[in-house]
Amino acid sequence: MNNSKNSHIKAFTLTELLVVMIIAGIIMLSIMEGFRLVRRITLNRQIQIVENMDIYDAFYHLENIINNSDSIVADDNGNLTFYADGNYRSSMYKENSFLIINFAGINDTVLKNISELRLIQNDLPYISDTVIINIAYRDTATACWKFTVPVSDEKIFDLTMEEKEKDYVYK
Repeated sequence: MNNSKNSHIKAFTLTELLVVMIIAGIIMLSIMEGFRLVRRITLNRQIQIVENMDIYDAFYHLENIINNSDSIVADDNGNLTFYADGNYRSSMYKENSFLIINFAGINDTVLKNISELRLIQNDLPYISDTVIINIAYRDTATACWKFTVPVSDEKIFDLTMEEKEKDYVYK
C-alpha cells in the first residue's frame, strides 16, 4: 500500500523561506554577540581579580616588613629605613608614583599610584609609630593604608619597671 500523502513534505513559499532564514540569522547573530559579551565581561573580571591579588600581595608584603621591624627612621626625602634588633632590615621609598622596597639588596616595585608615603612618630616610647601610605586606584577612589610598628614587649616591660622603680633607691 503506497501512502502518497505521507511521502511528500509540504513546500514553503519563497517569502516564507526568506523570513525563516532572516529570523534564524538574527537569532544566530544575537547568540554570537552574547558569547562575545560574556567573553569581554569574564576578561574584565579576570583583569580586576589579578589587580586585586597584586594589591593584596603588596599589602601582606608591606605588613610583613613593617611588623617584623622594631624601629623606623625617616629621612628628609620621605624614605623609610626599617631596623630589627638594631640591624638594617629594608628600606622603602616613593619614586614618581611607585612604592619601591629594597629588601636584601633587591629593589621591588610593590605598588603603583602612590600619592603619599610618610611616618608618624609618637613621642611616647611605648606607643607605636605609624606608616601611612595613600593610594589612588584606577576608578578614582583613594585608600589610606596605616601600618603600626609594634613596640617590643621587652621595651614596654623595661619602661614600666623604670617608671615603678624611679622613686626607689638601692644601696
